[in-house]
Amino acid sequence: DRLRSRGLGDVYKRQDRETVRVEEPYEPPTPPDEPDEPDEPVPPPEDLNTRDHVAYIIGYPDGSVRPEGSITRAEVATIFFRLLTEETRAIYWSQTNDYSDVEPEAWYNNAVSTLSSMEVLSGYPDGTFKPNAPITRAEFAKIAVSFFDCAGIVYDGTFSDVAEGQWWTEYIAAAAELGLVEGYPDGTFKPQANISRAESCAIVNRVLERKPHEEHLLPEAEMIVWPDNADKAVWYYADIQEATNSHDYELAETETAEQWTEKLPERDWPALEKEWADASAAPGGEVIG
Repeated sequence: DRLRSRGLGDVYKRQDRETVRVEEPYEPPTPPDEPDEPDEPVPPPEDLNTRDHVAYIIGYPDGSVRPEGSITRAEVATIFFRLLTEETRAIYWSQTNDYSDVEPEAWYNNAVSTLSSMEVLSGYPDGTFKPNAPITRAEFAKIAVSFFDCAGIVYDGTFSDVAEGQWWTEYIAAAAELGLVEGYPDGTFKPQANISRAESCAIVNRVLERKPHEEHLLPEAEMIVWPDNADKAVWYYADIQEATNSHDYELAETETAEQWTEKLPERDWPALEKEWADASAAPGGEVIG
Protein backbone atom coordinates (compact mmCIF):
# COMPACT_ATOMS: atom_id res chain seq x y z
CA ASP A 1 0.00 0.00 0.00
CA ARG A 2 1.13 3.54 -0.63
CA LEU A 3 2.25 5.53 2.36
CA ARG A 4 -0.36 8.10 3.18
CA SER A 5 -0.08 11.20 5.31
CA ARG A 6 -1.67 10.81 8.73
CA GLY A 7 -1.18 13.80 10.99
CA LEU A 8 -0.31 16.68 8.76
CA GLY A 9 -0.83 19.10 8.14
CA ASP A 10 1.26 27.39 -3.80
CA VAL A 11 0.48 29.36 -3.89
CA TYR A 12 1.10 32.28 -1.77
CA LYS A 13 -2.13 33.94 -0.71
CA ARG A 14 -2.72 37.38 -2.14
CA GLN A 15 -2.02 39.03 1.14
CA ASP A 16 1.18 40.44 2.54
CA ARG A 17 2.96 39.14 5.57
CA GLU A 18 5.72 40.25 7.84
CA THR A 19 9.12 39.17 6.69
CA VAL A 20 11.28 37.23 9.10
CA ARG A 21 13.44 39.51 11.20
CA VAL A 22 17.03 38.43 11.71
CA GLU A 23 19.89 39.86 13.68
CA GLU A 24 22.59 41.70 11.77
CA PRO A 25 24.76 40.70 10.11
CA TYR A 26 22.49 38.48 8.06
CA GLU A 27 23.71 34.96 7.40
CA PRO A 28 21.78 32.99 4.78
CA PRO A 29 20.46 29.60 5.87
CA THR A 30 22.58 26.57 5.12
CA PRO A 31 21.43 25.09 1.82
CA PRO A 32 20.47 21.42 1.87
CA ASP A 33 22.64 18.93 0.02
CA GLU A 34 21.56 17.72 -3.40
CA PRO A 35 19.75 14.38 -3.04
CA ASP A 36 21.25 11.23 -4.47
CA GLU A 37 19.66 9.64 -7.50
CA PRO A 38 17.54 6.57 -6.67
CA ASP A 39 19.23 3.20 -7.26
CA GLU A 40 16.35 2.13 -9.49
CA PRO A 41 14.12 4.27 -11.76
CA VAL A 42 11.08 5.57 -9.86
CA PRO A 43 7.75 5.53 -11.74
CA PRO A 44 6.18 9.01 -11.87
CA PRO A 45 3.25 9.61 -9.51
CA GLU A 46 0.07 8.74 -11.39
CA ASP A 47 -2.14 11.13 -9.42
CA LEU A 48 -0.14 14.24 -10.33
CA ASN A 49 0.18 16.13 -13.61
CA THR A 50 3.83 15.56 -14.47
CA ARG A 51 3.44 16.52 -18.14
CA ASP A 52 2.44 20.19 -18.04
CA HIS A 53 4.95 22.54 -16.46
CA VAL A 54 2.47 25.01 -15.03
CA ALA A 55 3.36 27.55 -12.36
CA TYR A 56 2.05 26.47 -8.97
CA ILE A 57 2.93 29.46 -6.80
CA ILE A 58 2.70 33.22 -7.18
CA GLY A 59 4.47 36.06 -5.45
CA TYR A 60 3.35 38.80 -3.10
CA PRO A 61 1.80 42.18 -3.92
CA ASP A 62 5.15 43.85 -3.25
CA GLY A 63 6.72 41.87 -6.10
CA SER A 64 8.70 39.47 -3.91
CA VAL A 65 8.55 35.68 -3.74
CA ARG A 66 10.43 35.20 -0.43
CA PRO A 67 12.31 31.95 -1.10
CA GLU A 68 13.67 31.75 2.44
CA GLY A 69 10.32 32.38 4.13
CA SER A 70 8.08 29.66 5.54
CA ILE A 71 5.04 28.15 3.84
CA THR A 72 1.78 27.14 5.52
CA ARG A 73 0.00 23.81 5.59
CA ALA A 74 -2.93 25.29 3.63
CA GLU A 75 -0.60 26.65 0.96
CA VAL A 76 1.09 23.27 0.57
CA ALA A 77 -2.29 21.55 0.30
CA THR A 78 -3.24 23.99 -2.46
CA ILE A 79 -0.03 23.31 -4.39
CA PHE A 80 -0.68 19.59 -4.60
CA PHE A 81 -4.42 20.04 -5.14
CA ARG A 82 -3.80 22.15 -8.24
CA LEU A 83 -1.24 19.67 -9.53
CA LEU A 84 -3.60 16.68 -9.38
CA THR A 85 -4.59 15.11 -12.68
CA GLU A 86 -8.12 15.91 -13.84
CA GLU A 87 -9.12 12.27 -13.34
CA THR A 88 -7.78 12.05 -9.79
CA ARG A 89 -9.33 15.36 -8.77
CA ALA A 90 -12.72 14.26 -10.09
CA ILE A 91 -12.56 10.94 -8.24
CA TYR A 92 -11.63 12.38 -4.87
CA TRP A 93 -13.28 15.82 -5.10
CA SER A 94 -14.68 16.93 -1.76
CA GLN A 95 -15.77 20.13 -0.07
CA THR A 96 -16.34 18.59 3.35
CA ASN A 97 -13.96 17.51 6.07
CA ASP A 98 -13.92 16.68 9.77
CA TYR A 99 -11.53 19.42 10.90
CA SER A 100 -12.75 21.91 13.45
CA ASP A 101 -10.71 24.77 11.96
CA VAL A 102 -11.36 24.37 8.20
CA GLU A 103 -14.60 26.15 7.40
CA PRO A 104 -16.56 25.52 4.15
CA GLU A 105 -15.96 29.09 2.97
CA ALA A 106 -12.20 29.02 3.59
CA TRP A 107 -10.12 29.64 0.45
CA TYR A 108 -8.24 26.38 1.06
CA ASN A 109 -11.27 24.20 1.88
CA ASN A 110 -11.50 22.42 -1.47
CA ALA A 111 -7.79 21.61 -1.44
CA VAL A 112 -7.71 20.36 2.14
CA SER A 113 -10.98 18.42 1.79
CA THR A 114 -10.00 16.74 -1.48
CA LEU A 115 -6.51 15.73 -0.36
CA SER A 116 -7.96 14.47 2.92
CA SER A 117 -10.40 12.39 0.88
CA MET A 118 -7.32 10.89 -0.82
CA GLU A 119 -5.77 10.28 2.63
CA VAL A 120 -2.81 12.41 1.60
CA LEU A 121 -3.66 14.80 4.45
CA SER A 122 -5.14 14.42 7.89
CA GLY A 123 -5.22 16.51 11.00
CA TYR A 124 -4.10 16.43 14.60
CA PRO A 125 -5.46 14.39 17.53
CA ASP A 126 -7.39 17.44 18.77
CA GLY A 127 -9.43 17.53 15.53
CA THR A 128 -7.67 20.52 13.99
CA PHE A 129 -5.75 20.87 10.73
CA LYS A 130 -3.90 24.09 11.62
CA PRO A 131 -4.09 25.46 8.06
CA ASN A 132 -2.19 28.67 8.82
CA ALA A 133 0.66 27.02 10.72
CA PRO A 134 4.05 26.74 8.99
CA ILE A 135 4.69 23.23 7.74
CA THR A 136 7.78 21.38 8.91
CA ARG A 137 10.30 19.46 6.83
CA ALA A 138 9.02 16.16 8.23
CA GLU A 139 5.38 17.00 7.46
CA PHE A 140 6.27 18.08 3.93
CA ALA A 141 8.22 14.88 3.33
CA LYS A 142 5.21 12.91 4.51
CA ILE A 143 2.93 14.58 1.95
CA ALA A 144 5.44 14.22 -0.87
CA VAL A 145 5.90 10.45 -0.48
CA SER A 146 2.12 9.90 -0.30
CA PHE A 147 2.01 9.96 -4.10
CA PHE A 148 4.48 7.07 -4.49
CA ASP A 149 4.55 3.34 -3.82
CA CYS A 150 6.97 3.18 -0.91
CA ALA A 151 6.58 -0.46 0.08
CA GLY A 152 9.76 -2.15 1.19
CA ILE A 153 11.79 0.98 1.92
CA VAL A 154 13.83 0.57 5.10
CA TYR A 155 15.57 3.38 6.99
CA ASP A 156 19.34 2.98 7.10
CA GLY A 157 20.14 5.62 9.69
CA THR A 158 21.21 8.24 7.16
CA PHE A 159 20.47 11.29 9.30
CA SER A 160 21.89 11.89 12.77
CA ASP A 161 18.66 13.48 14.06
CA VAL A 162 16.22 10.93 12.61
CA ALA A 163 16.01 7.84 14.81
CA GLU A 164 13.96 4.68 14.58
CA GLY A 165 10.57 4.87 16.27
CA GLN A 166 9.78 8.50 15.48
CA TRP A 167 6.57 9.19 13.55
CA TRP A 168 8.45 10.77 10.67
CA THR A 169 11.19 8.16 10.23
CA GLU A 170 9.55 6.01 7.54
CA TYR A 171 8.45 9.02 5.52
CA ILE A 172 11.86 10.70 5.57
CA ALA A 173 13.46 7.37 4.71
CA ALA A 174 11.12 7.03 1.74
CA ALA A 175 11.71 10.61 0.60
CA ALA A 176 15.49 10.08 0.70
CA GLU A 177 15.28 6.73 -1.11
CA LEU A 178 13.12 8.28 -3.84
CA GLY A 179 15.62 11.08 -4.35
CA LEU A 180 13.23 13.79 -3.16
CA VAL A 181 15.19 15.07 -0.16
CA GLU A 182 18.65 15.20 1.30
CA GLY A 183 19.91 16.46 4.61
CA TYR A 184 22.38 19.16 5.49
CA PRO A 185 26.18 19.07 5.32
CA ASP A 186 26.36 18.36 9.07
CA GLY A 187 24.47 15.08 8.60
CA THR A 188 21.14 16.29 9.99
CA PHE A 189 17.71 16.48 8.38
CA LYS A 190 16.08 18.92 10.82
CA PRO A 191 12.65 17.23 10.70
CA GLN A 192 10.97 19.68 13.07
CA ALA A 193 12.31 22.82 11.39
CA ASN A 194 9.91 24.80 9.22
CA ILE A 195 10.56 24.11 5.57
CA SER A 196 11.38 27.14 3.45
CA ARG A 197 9.51 28.08 0.29
CA ALA A 198 12.64 27.36 -1.72
CA GLU A 199 13.04 23.90 -0.20
CA SER A 200 9.38 23.11 -0.82
CA CYS A 201 9.66 24.15 -4.48
CA ALA A 202 12.76 21.99 -4.94
CA ILE A 203 10.94 18.94 -3.56
CA VAL A 204 7.78 19.57 -5.59
CA ASN A 205 9.89 19.85 -8.74
CA ARG A 206 11.54 16.51 -7.96
CA VAL A 207 8.16 14.88 -7.27
CA LEU A 208 6.98 16.11 -10.68
CA GLU A 209 10.26 15.07 -12.36
CA ARG A 210 10.92 18.65 -13.42
CA LYS A 211 14.60 19.40 -14.03
CA PRO A 212 15.19 23.15 -14.23
CA HIS A 213 18.68 24.55 -14.69
CA GLU A 214 19.67 28.20 -14.56
CA GLU A 215 21.43 27.98 -17.92
CA HIS A 216 18.44 26.45 -19.74
CA LEU A 217 15.61 28.83 -18.88
CA LEU A 218 14.32 31.69 -21.04
CA PRO A 219 15.79 35.19 -21.23
CA GLU A 220 14.78 37.28 -18.22
CA ALA A 221 12.73 39.57 -20.48
CA GLU A 222 10.48 36.60 -21.28
CA MET A 223 10.03 35.29 -17.73
CA ILE A 224 8.39 36.43 -14.52
CA VAL A 225 11.36 37.47 -12.38
CA TRP A 226 11.71 38.37 -8.72
CA PRO A 227 14.00 40.89 -7.00
CA ASP A 228 14.67 38.38 -4.21
CA ASN A 229 15.42 35.57 -6.66
CA ALA A 230 17.84 37.37 -8.96
CA ASP A 231 21.11 35.63 -8.09
CA LYS A 232 21.62 32.70 -10.45
CA ALA A 233 24.36 31.36 -8.20
CA VAL A 234 21.98 30.70 -5.31
CA TRP A 235 21.01 27.03 -5.11
CA TYR A 236 17.25 27.64 -5.40
CA TYR A 237 17.24 30.13 -8.31
CA ALA A 238 16.09 27.67 -10.99
CA ASP A 239 13.61 25.91 -8.69
CA ILE A 240 11.83 29.18 -7.87
CA GLN A 241 11.71 30.15 -11.56
CA GLU A 242 10.28 26.71 -12.37
CA ALA A 243 7.60 27.09 -9.72
CA THR A 244 6.50 30.56 -10.83
CA ASN A 245 6.61 30.40 -14.65
CA SER A 246 4.34 28.25 -16.81
CA HIS A 247 6.38 27.14 -19.80
CA ASP A 248 6.85 24.63 -22.56
CA TYR A 249 10.05 22.60 -22.56
CA GLU A 250 12.10 19.85 -24.13
CA LEU A 251 13.67 17.04 -22.13
CA ALA A 252 15.27 13.98 -23.66
CA GLU A 253 15.57 10.84 -21.55
CA THR A 254 19.35 11.15 -21.57
CA GLU A 255 19.38 14.78 -20.46
CA THR A 256 19.75 15.94 -16.88
CA ALA A 257 18.14 19.37 -17.40
CA GLU A 258 15.08 20.56 -19.26
CA GLN A 259 15.36 23.24 -21.92
CA TRP A 260 12.63 25.88 -21.75
CA THR A 261 11.26 26.69 -25.20
CA GLU A 262 8.32 29.05 -24.64
CA LYS A 263 6.64 31.03 -21.88
CA LEU A 264 3.00 30.00 -21.49
CA PRO A 265 0.11 32.02 -20.00
CA GLU A 266 -0.44 31.55 -16.28
CA ARG A 267 -3.50 29.58 -15.27
CA ASP A 268 -6.49 31.32 -13.70
CA TRP A 269 -6.73 29.02 -10.71
CA PRO A 270 -9.91 30.50 -9.15
CA ALA A 271 -11.74 30.17 -12.48
CA LEU A 272 -10.49 26.62 -12.92
CA GLU A 273 -11.57 25.71 -9.42
CA LYS A 274 -15.05 26.99 -10.12
CA GLU A 275 -15.14 24.77 -13.23
CA TRP A 276 -14.05 21.79 -11.14
CA ALA A 277 -16.72 22.55 -8.56
CA ASP A 278 -19.42 22.95 -11.23
CA ALA A 279 -18.37 19.66 -12.79
CA SER A 280 -18.76 18.02 -9.40
CA ALA A 281 -22.22 19.57 -8.95
CA ALA A 282 -21.08 21.59 -5.97
CA PRO A 283 -20.61 25.30 -5.32
CA GLY A 284 -17.01 26.40 -5.84
CA GLY A 285 -14.97 27.98 -3.12
CA GLU A 286 -12.36 30.39 -4.40
CA VAL A 287 -8.76 29.60 -3.65
CA ILE A 288 -6.84 32.79 -3.02
CA GLY A 289 -3.45 32.78 -4.61
